[in-house]
Amino acid sequence: MIAELGWAVTFCAANPADWGPEFLASADGRAGYEDALRVVGVTRFVYGIDGIRAFLIESGGRMRYAFLSFPAVARDVTPLIRSHCPWARVIFDTVDLHFLRMRREAELRGDPRLAAEAERMRQLELACMRSADVTVAVSEAERQLLLDLVPEAVVETLPCVFQLPSSLPPGPCGRAGLLFVGGFWHAPNSDAVHWFAEHVWPRIRLQSPGVVFRIAGSDPTPEVLALARLPGIEVLGYVPDLTPHFDGARVFVAPLRFGAGMKGKVGQSMVHGLPVVATAIGAEGMSAVDGQHLLVAESAEDFAERVLSLLEDDKLWRRLQERGRTLIEQTLSEAVVAARVETLFRV
Repeated sequence: MIAELGWAVTFCAANPADWGPEFLASADGRAGYEDALRVVGVTRFVYGIDGIRAFLIESGGRMRYAFLSFPAVARDVTPLIRSHCPWARVIFDTVDLHFLRMRREAELRGDPRLAAEAERMRQLELACMRSADVTVAVSEAERQLLLDLVPEAVVETLPCVFQLPSSLPPGPCGRAGLLFVGGFWHAPNSDAVHWFAEHVWPRIRLQSPGVVFRIAGSDPTPEVLALARLPGIEVLGYVPDLTPHFDGARVFVAPLRFGAGMKGKVGQSMVHGLPVVATAIGAEGMSAVDGQHLLVAESAEDFAERVLSLLEDDKLWRRLQERGRTLIEQTLSEAVVAARVETLFRV
């Protein structure tokens, strides 16, 4: 979207080129991602803080905007921007409110150490806001929370954006099983699948013994891999193309017990026409209404009951598929979000 506005875009990664899981740490692994970004208009790639510093010394005079995602990136890169191209407009993209996610985890676990870490993160995120020209929140609720904390800040809302599939999704016939998607370097995802496997999955299997639960996502921990020992659970690891899984599964589950922002996995599932059962935290941020666009449950018993209803009720399933997909199309599709992007990068 930024490139379509006429800007030349350089992609900078704060991590070095050989950082990350195996498929990203190699030149061949990165090439697929770089090629995809070139197709949409990225003209150059820079890796590591030293690389970013060198790039700014060389080319900073031509840079008009710096869009910095995540607080650690903003902390490390904003001083370089201010030093080498002080005229550039710094946009701090929170991605989600890290301190809110960490605080929720601390409350869930009753862990004072995590609570202290959450407070340190809050101070960092607020400092990043104060040093930026504009801060971007992923939802209106998080925008309002930030304005309450830093009233003098300029805060805009830029939600997740979802690309509509080129064809209509298949209906319920022929579909089977449950699906979860998430990178397991992110603590809420590991916690979610463990809670689901321990407390919800046995209730589902009791009523539907043949159902299968598939867990997709990069960097599965040994504990996540061990879930494959349980009857009916498959741990797929990194999946290059999720489309066949979205088209083949019967229900998507998002049993997140802590987190923040907008859950891309939920929106992606809905736009692909796969009905969702989520916790309130899993559903937050995208104006989805329980019973209209997805199903929401908190307790293990209610979560299992909601999943079973979608396994059995084609009429409910079709209604959620249609309304969920329409919600994403009308509020979070490329055509809708493009207007918000334009306001951020208007000369």
